[in-house]
Amino acid sequence: MKKGDRAFIYHTGDEKAVIGIAVVSLGPFPEPGSPEWTSIKIQPEKKLKNPVKLTRIKAEKKLTEITLVKMSRLSVHALTKAVFDHILKLSQE
Repeated sequence: MKKGDRAFIYHTGDEKAVIGIAVVSLGPFPEPGSPEWTSIKIQPEKKLKNPVKLTRIKAEKKLTEITLVKMSRLSVHALTKAVFDHILKLSQE
């Protein structure tokens, strides 16, 4: 991820839902205390009209191959513009 990239904010735990959008404000840089890891800084951009739950994402045929569905324990998932836009559309429903 690089400065200016947009990202979804996803809540784990009981909620398991995409809840907002952020913009990368700085990154990547070495993780303080763990130089083998990298970090980024984000700034919240906006809250989604409606959270998009993981169960809804898994039910969408167009989204069955994204890593959030296949490897949900990863912290960062790359999405195509089409997938990003589709999840945004789901948040409008």
